[in-house]
Amino acid sequence: PEYQQKHNDAMRRLEMLSVLTLERQGTAVLLHPTFRSCLRDALCGRCTAIDAAGGQQVPQQLPSHQQMTLEAARHWQDVLLYILDDTFRIEKPRGVSTDQLMSIQGMLADAGLVQRNKRTGHEITADGRRYLLKSTNEQVWILLQEYIRKQAAGEALASTLSFLMQLSFRRVWQPYSMAQLTDKEQQIAAHMAQLGLVHTSVQNGATYFCVTPLAATLCGSSSSSAAATAANGSGGAHTDESAFIIVETNFRVYAHTSSQVQRMVLSLMLRQDCVLPNLFVGTLTRDKFLEALELGLTAADVTTFLQQHAHPQVARRVPSVPENVQEQLMLWESETRRVASEAAYLYSNFEDPELYMASISNAQSLGILLWADNQQQLLAIRHGGHEAMKGFIKEFKAQRERQRM
Repeated sequence: PEYQQKHNDAMRRLEMLSVLTLERQGTAVLLHPTFRSCLRDALCGRCTAIDAAGGQQVPQQLPSHQQMTLEAARHWQDVLLYILDDTFRIEKPRGVSTDQLMSIQGMLADAGLVQRNKRTGHEITADGRRYLLKSTNEQVWILLQEYIRKQAAGEALASTLSFLMQLSFRRVWQPYSMAQLTDKEQQIAAHMAQLGLVHTSVQNGATYFCVTPLAATLCGSSSSSAAATAANGSGGAHTDESAFIIVETNFRVYAHTSSQVQRMVLSLMLRQDCVLPNLFVGTLTRDKFLEALELGLTAADVTTFLQQHAHPQVARRVPSVPENVQEQLMLWESETRRVASEAAYLYSNFEDPELYMASISNAQSLGILLWADNQQQLLAIRHGGHEAMKGFIKEFKAQRERQRM
């Protein structure tokens, strides 16, 4: 039932977005005619441009796939490091002119991940810290959504959506000439190179771009672990860069990673005990966890992060994070919750259940409901909503009397 509900919600959303058309009297699901037409134009109408590299002379001295993978991954890692440290300098992609670059700080600020500070550049926000705990796919999509949102409506937006859709259909590491793109598409390609979704290089005075594995995972069926592997620049076919954490019952945490970003993220919630070239050892302590709570994280955020990145050796056990660790995190979080007093009005002695339920609905719609007891028909609302509630009750009674006459 739980998954059926999620399925139904997803289908309704796709229908609201005019992506799917659901037959009310059957189980058939069809693409919306308008979406189907636009998709066909995008995939077939521009098929020559998408695979134009197949008919042109391919440069012979491009960097190896491993080199391009590492370089593209470094650009993505630079973005994450810049969120954590505003003094970090992001390297400009090769073959991209300065006037083609976008403001990474501006995009991060618009997404609510950082907050501009005149003295220090920017500060990471609570949303930014939670963002770093998300999977690589989620992180990339959040930035792409913000990038699309910033595009003006019309031709610029159409070019952006068209280029991003084509990324998932282009062949990975197949070189494409930038000269075949429009000026707007060349600018978009430069922006994607800053995010590591595209790799750019210059050969014999011509600029080429290649789609990276990170971009290929966005619209495909690849798992989040494949995206994490691409984001970390791993070239091993059997290496899962997203599964690296072992949590023990004594609150000791072992993270098999050499990623500077992952180590800095772990430092937000763990006391750092030891750091080796490919191993981070830390401990979940009360003081460090309370610091994480002050930074905007929650026990659920920390637990979910540790579970999603569980090492294969412990991922098979249920739960992957020991129960005593999860319970202790919730207890530490509950320590920060205190009883707060707030001025309120208590309503009682309602004439009938109809008036009581109508009053509750009105209080909920106004956002002033604090507490209700359906059995005793008691209702508590915020102090500032007393006049509005009093007026509603009078009007409700008057309207009911008019209906009875």
